[in-house]
Amino acid sequence: MSNNTQSVTLINNTTVNGNTSISSGKLALNGKEVTMKGDLTLGAGSTFASNASSTMLVEGSGNLTGSLYFDAGSSINDLIINRTSGGMVKLASALNVAGHLKLMDGSFSILGGGVLTMNAASTVHVEKGDLSTNTGTFNGVAAYNVEYMGTTDAS
Repeated sequence: MSNNTQSVTLINNTTVNGNTSISSGKLALNGKEVTMKGDLTLGAGSTFASNASSTMLVEGSGNLTGSLYFDAGSSINDLIINRTSGGMVKLASALNVAGHLKLMDGSFSILGGGVLTMNAASTVHVEKGDLSTNTGTFNGVAAYNVEYMGTTDAS
């Protein structure tokens, strides 16, 4: 999106095989699934809007240039991080997870100003990924589940 101060609303599940660049405006997931396989660049004030039926997959390799920014009050059903080569995804806003936070590969960092809230009965699923709060906040508002599927090397 370029020079768009309005919202672009998904009407179908969408995969972006290249880079995602939003110079201004909002991408509304609208209860759909978006898969981003390249880099992410968000201009000042640009955001994602999502609800508890939306899913976001962040795939590919290496660190994302931009951080994830969501509209105030946004929730997401599933947020899946799968960035190979030690890639990092950063959250710089508040986001409620209603379903699953899946850390398949890579790092997920909550920056200052970022607040990740796990809703009741939601699940943090960890395989090869990791989660750090950096200077942000991780909240569990009620009982949530943690699944660790990784392995530990014994030397």
